Amino acid sequence: MGLFYGIQTLKQLLPTKVITEVSIQFCIIEDSPRFGSQNTNVCQAVLDPIIEVYKNGNKIICKLTNNVTGTYIYYSIYSIYLVQFGIKYTEPFEIPNGDLSLRTQSLLNVNGVGRSLKIHRLDLMKRL
Repeated sequence: MGLFYGIQTLKQLLPTKVITEVSIQFCIIEDSPRFGSQNTNVCQAVLDPIIEVYKNGNKIICKLTNNVTGTYIYYSIYSIYLVQFGIKYTEPFEIPNGDLSLRTQSLLNVNGVGRSLKIHRLDLMKRL
């Protein structure tokens, strides 16, 4: 598989016009495949966001973190099924009142890593 993707990357460096002679400048291509493609047996829970819930006055606040470098956390509290179309997590946020669920997932580029989590507000309250 690595050779295939290497050739694909090389093709992207070539000009689109037809010419008789091509020179490609020296470059270093770094790649960091996901755990699954490295044949590494990793528990998917390691990739999940860590959800911390706490009170700030009368507000319920949610803080999301993870231990996987290079990933981003996306979340939604308004029934967006695909988390990557939700909000990119940057800071703790308030959990509003109502019958709702937090959906969250760690993403590497646009690909989900780990599991997509869905936690109802009542279950988040149990974490206080």
